[in-house]
Amino acid sequence: FFNAKGDFLSRTSGDLWHSNLRFKQAFSFGLTDSFNIGANIKYHENFNGKDDGFSNVGITAEYRVGRDSVLTDLLFGVDLGGGSRKVEEFRKTHYIAGVRIGRQWNWVTLAGTLKTDWLFDDVYGRANIDFIPEAYFRITQEWSIGASADLRKSTAPSLDREFVNLKIARRYGRTVYEVRGGYEFEEKDFILGGNLNILF
Repeated sequence: FFNAKGDFLSRTSGDLWHSNLRFKQAFSFGLTDSFNIGANIKYHENFNGKDDGFSNVGITAEYRVGRDSVLTDLLFGVDLGGGSRKVEEFRKTHYIAGVRIGRQWNWVTLAGTLKTDWLFDDVYGRANIDFIPEAYFRITQEWSIGASADLRKSTAPSLDREFVNLKIARRYGRTVYEVRGGYEFEEKDFILGGNLNILF
């Protein structure tokens, strides 16, 4: 989804891997046909440990600069720190920027995102670069399948990742249900998840 002017989108997602569960609730609003703003919050549960809790609010913005046959979106975000002290990812503020380029035909959509995020800290400071290719295929008006990957290189080598997933989605009007499964090669973990997108 890229919201049109006046559209309000709710995205609810959840992922389960190893002994971890992560929920995310995000909202976005189309200020214009080319500019979206949004906010999100996450919750992390570790069944074998105590690193559980809520993040602080993340703030996002997307600006569509290309509207010809190739669509180009600029992505910006800040994940504010100071959330759960038990979840390392939520302790510090992250700054995010990226670009997403895609092309859509009647039955297939291809896209690629190049994204970087930064954490400034004397001890935990680091930077990540993610390349995320995606392909979506429309089977019928209501059903579609997709595949994507997340290839990450980090200044903290323990955060390098190579992740792939497959997904299937069913559309009911302005509501989309999605189920996905993936595999993370660095940690050798399977990940199961799902999304519920509601466009108001």
